[in-house]
Amino acid sequence: MSPALTLIRCLVVGSLVLGAAASVAETAVDHADAVDHVGAPTVVIGVSPAGIMPQVGRATPDQALAWLSFTNRPVTVRFEAAVADKMRCKSPTPFRIEGPHLVAMLGDGGFASFCQLGWGEYPYEVVVAGASGGERRHRGTIVVK
Repeated sequence: MSPALTLIRCLVVGSLVLGAAASVAETAVDHADAVDHVGAPTVVIGVSPAGIMPQVGRATPDQALAWLSFTNRPVTVRFEAAVADKMRCKSPTPFRIEGPHLVAMLGDGGFASFCQLGWGEYPYEVVVAGASGGERRHRGTIVVK
């Protein structure tokens, strides 16, 4: 994908995400079942076959986390399952417990958000499926202070 198309895609997806966040945030006061991390400031981590950026995501306890895929390949974001105990919100996220891991799957251009975490360092792995059946693995860390 050309840099210009990547920028356009990022702007469009960013606009959609911000628009959706604003829409839900407006109704959060009136609806007890609203997602409680949608209106939070968000640290976004980009995913491509070449890696993740930033590799060390720095957040405060009031910031949500999100991963945005810049690839047309399936992507898996994987934490140790114990990280679920450190989540500070009760709303659903695309992350699910699968055995010893907390996992989210992202499709082509996919976006997955993760609510706020308590203080600490949280290593994770991103797996990008390869075009010929292989995969690329990238390690990152979320640091919350």
